[in-house]
Amino acid sequence: MIPYVWPLVDGFASPHFLDTARAKRKELLATLGRTFGDRLSVNEHWARISGDLKVEPNTWLPKVYLCVGRRSFWPVVSALAQSPDLVGVCNGFKIFAGRTELKAFRQSYRRPDKIVFYAPQPALGRLMHRLNDFVRGRQCHGIRHTGRPEEYGLPGAKGLYVGIDPLFLGALSWRIYRAVAIHWLSLNRAFVQEEWGSIDHWLERMNLDLRSEGPRSLRPSKRDRAFIRANWAEMFAEGVSL
Repeated sequence: MIPYVWPLVDGFASPHFLDTARAKRKELLATLGRTFGDRLSVNEHWARISGDLKVEPNTWLPKVYLCVGRRSFWPVVSALAQSPDLVGVCNGFKIFAGRTELKAFRQSYRRPDKIVFYAPQPALGRLMHRLNDFVRGRQCHGIRHTGRPEEYGLPGAKGLYVGIDPLFLGALSWRIYRAVAIHWLSLNRAFVQEEWGSIDHWLERMNLDLRSEGPRSLRPSKRDRAFIRANWAEMFAEGVSL
């Protein structure tokens, strides 16, 4: 088993946070509805808002994780919920809003990826500039299997991290993709070395890097998608699980 969601974030399972979360969730959803109207969709886990920017299907979709701590979470998501201009700088975003009256969701607020934005690569700079306003001066935390904005020449701040979802592999997040691929590589280094000549060549074609936990590139080559599909199928044929 590969625990890609770890480490979980302390504080979000505190009795005070959970006792207030039910009312805060209700207030958040009401504010999102007033601000974004029919752009908002809600299930037991997430509140999702669709944005104006279009993305090419079956390619890669960059994403930005906004990671603030327990004391900052509700003020920040409230501010996001009152910012209609956000739809103009992204393809969409989601906020974790699990129902804490259900026991299964009470620990879920400890997940580090509770606020996530999506945007095509050319728009990432504008999105980062806007999101900096929400994390400035806030309590923040880290998140595994992501890169820092400055690694890609983007204007970033503490609390903002970058990934890129491989849409051509289906409904798969960057963090799952990286966690599985790096785990598989750790078990098959000799095979990769023999088959592709070098570990780094394989990593480059998979859009992975061992020097960073983020993607190697936010504009990966189209020619490598077939290579990635074949390798991904092989990983799961060997019984990799999450």
